[in-house]
Amino acid sequence: MLVLRYISIVLISLVSLTSLAQITYSPELDLLNESSLQLSGANSTGGLVFIDQLGDNNTAEVEQRRQRTQTNETRVLQRGDNNRATLQQAGTNNRVALLQKGYDNRYSLDLTGVNTDLAVVQNGDRNEVRQRLENTRDVRLEFIQNGDANLIEYEVEGLQSKGLRIIQDGSNMQLIINKTTALSPSGS
Repeated sequence: MLVLRYISIVLISLVSLTSLAQITYSPELDLLNESSLQLSGANSTGGLVFIDQLGDNNTAEVEQRRQRTQTNETRVLQRGDNNRATLQQAGTNNRVALLQKGYDNRYSLDLTGVNTDLAVVQNGDRNEVRQRLENTRDVRLEFIQNGDANLIEYEVEGLQSKGLRIIQDGSNMQLIINKTTALSPSGS
């Protein structure tokens, strides 16, 4: 009975996250999956940060620095208007999942390191992503924005080799990509 109740809670959480985002995201990233939140935290040797903010005018600031094979993992869920998330990560095995739902939200990331998975989902108008990756390789990125007049500004210095997916739905969208090395698909 306890196992069924736990499975029900996990399924309800998954449904609520998926309906909150109102989009589909790549299952291979699995960063916003509630069950993966619980499982990865139990087996990690690095820094784990989970932030869930509800309401307007919230700020989340996270700085993580790890060495060798330790994991930097940050998950931020912000529901409301005028929220800000500022993240800094350095090291190996960096993972970021950000979900912002609301109007005029902002996200920025400065990252240095290898073997990185990033998933950013924003639903609402005038949301903004600013991301800078330096000395990176083996990076997988997914940006999804739904709404009008949103912006993604992505700057990368280093080799990205695991894939880049960008989805913007709405009008007057802006996408700015600055890179100092070539993007190459997996296996190249």
